[in-house]
Amino acid sequence: MRVNEEKKEKTVFEYDNYRELLKDLFSQHKQNDAKFSHRFFSRVAGFKSPNFLMKVMQGKSNLSEESIEKFIKAFKLNSQEGKFFKNLVLLNQAESLEEKDSYSQQIRKIRAYQKIHPLKEAQYNYYSKWYFIPIKELAALEGFEEDPEWIAKAVVPNITPKQAKEALDELKSIGLLTYGANGKLGPSTANVATDDEVVSPSITRYHLDSIKLGMDSIQTIPREHRDISAVTLGIAQENMQKAKELISNFRKDILELSTEAPQADSIYQLNIQLFPVAEVKKNNGK
Repeated sequence: MRVNEEKKEKTVFEYDNYRELLKDLFSQHKQNDAKFSHRFFSRVAGFKSPNFLMKVMQGKSNLSEESIEKFIKAFKLNSQEGKFFKNLVLLNQAESLEEKDSYSQQIRKIRAYQKIHPLKEAQYNYYSKWYFIPIKELAALEGFEEDPEWIAKAVVPNITPKQAKEALDELKSIGLLTYGANGKLGPSTANVATDDEVVSPSITRYHLDSIKLGMDSIQTIPREHRDISAVTLGIAQENMQKAKELISNFRKDILELSTEAPQADSIYQLNIQLFPVAEVKKNNGK
């Protein structure tokens, strides 16, 4: 099924938010059949509340697995569309990383979804496997060898040659590593989108793995080759945006060092964490 979006047709498999999909599905059905109202939908789908669809679209209500099946039937989604819709709903409503990961995997297995998004699996792996990014950056260094065994030993901590080959193949497939005029493999200027709900669980995994690597470095990396520090401070919530801006500017300043160096010889990971460890609940004057 295709739904209209600003006069352009869009398949259900191109959505990463099921509430937005529902809005467009309802709009399309309404255009095709004037009597297709919220009340009409509830009657067809078997819901008592005449405004249940509206509440779901507005984010005021979630869908149970039973409700999902009713929505699939009422909107006349076919087998693959129904499977996609069900897993997208569960992905959007999931709270744990394990659940999100599971539903994301189910979506990426759907043949119709794969046809529209042939590179999603590689994009997912780019973030879900921590060593993909260091290998991409490693390819920019002088002396880089396109050899899985060499790469496996260069990555810290070491990985297996099989993992290195897998990373090379997938980084090439999504265009992040390309061959230059000199025939050598190196990083391209292509970027990987990070705002896709289906890919987002891998980004969460990436941050978790990065934090763990930082923890492990305290015991595995000599002090002269690392800098681990922490500060605990009081801050007002209204100043949080300013704090985030300062961190963002700092990241940009650090990135500039990579362009100033005559020739990089190492790949470093910089993690910055700012999160509450205690807070005072205000009683609003009561």
